[in-house]
Amino acid sequence: MAYDDAGGYANQSYVTLASGTYNNLDRGTIPQYVVNGITYPPFSSGSTKVLYVLPTGGTVTITGFSATQASSGHTFMVVNLSSTNLVQLSHLTGSDPANQISCMGAATVSILQNGAARLTYLYPPGAGNGFWQPA
Repeated sequence: MAYDDAGGYANQSYVTLASGTYNNLDRGTIPQYVVNGITYPPFSSGSTKVLYVLPTGGTVTITGFSATQASSGHTFMVVNLSSTNLVQLSHLTGSDPANQISCMGAATVSILQNGAARLTYLYPPGAGNGFWQPA
């Protein structure tokens, strides 16, 4: 990702989350963040390409991301920065239907320590709602 003229990294967001479950993550729950002198913009489901998550105090479970700015096919990476805690992506639960994550096999996806998962927003023709699909 390119470093931008404003002193941050374009299309990247960063958030520290305490152990627990998070629904409908959006700009309000992932605001602009400054770490080590680098400014990361707020999360945007339409433009964020990499979301760095630092879970503290235990496992963080994410049930969905706001899709208000996402179009079908938008992809971003979720990177777990912890060397001790997991980030879990929960299957079709908790968040509003259009913001939910549809995991293959209907099973929770665990992003291991220092690992990553790619999410793509899909809105199939004739479907009532879109969803995020991890790969």
